[in-house]
Order: sequence, then C-alpha cells, then structure tokens
Amino acid sequence: MSILAIFINNIVRELAEFCKKMKELKFKPLNNTPVEIIYKAFNDAFSDYEVQEKTSGNDENQGSQCKILLGCFDKERLIGFILTGYRKIDGKKYAYDDGTGVVKDFQRKGIVKRVN
Repeated sequence: MSILAIFINNIVRELAEFCKKMKELKFKPLNNTPVEIIYKAFNDAFSDYEVQEKTSGNDENQGSQCKILLGCFDKERLIGFILTGYRKIDGKKYAYDDGTGVVKDFQRKGIVKRVN
C-alpha cells in the first residue's frame, strides 16, 4: 500500500469515526458535490483571516491536482472539508493539504482536531 493510500485511509477512518460520534453529522466524498457549495464553505471557513483566502475555482495555475475531497455535512450543508492535492516534482508524487476548514458557526467544536 502506498504512503498516499495509507494517508487517505487514515483520514477517512478518523473523519468517519468523528462523524459517527456527532450523530447528526455525515461524512462523504465531495466528488458529486457542486463546486459552488465547496467554494461557499471554503470562503466561509476562511472569512475572518487577516489575508483573505477566497477562491473562485480558477486556481488551476498552481500546478497541483486536488485528488482527495472529503466533507462533513450537517444534514445537507457542507460544514467541514479536507482538500488534499498532489504534485509531481522530479518524478515523485508529493501529497499536501490543499485546504482544510470548517465553516464559522461550527468552528471550535473539534471537527478538524479529530481528523489530525
């Protein structure tokens, strides 16, 4: 099993375990989630940062490929997310956190802490 696969499995297991404890929250991949919903949650999560981290979806020029998209939902609302990307540098793949966040009204409730 590759390091990336182990990394993904650990994130999925931890996030699923946390969401199970928070019964009304659901964990699921973001593959079929409309991009606008992800951007709305992203912009909300980072809205009080001194340097705004707003995105519109036109970030393709950064040379990364977002491959692992996981979300935590309260009913149908996306309230937390992990966007993990990878890059190839000198023929080697490197995984990194492309964005992990929680919308403002769910912050400080341990959502991201359970994933790390």
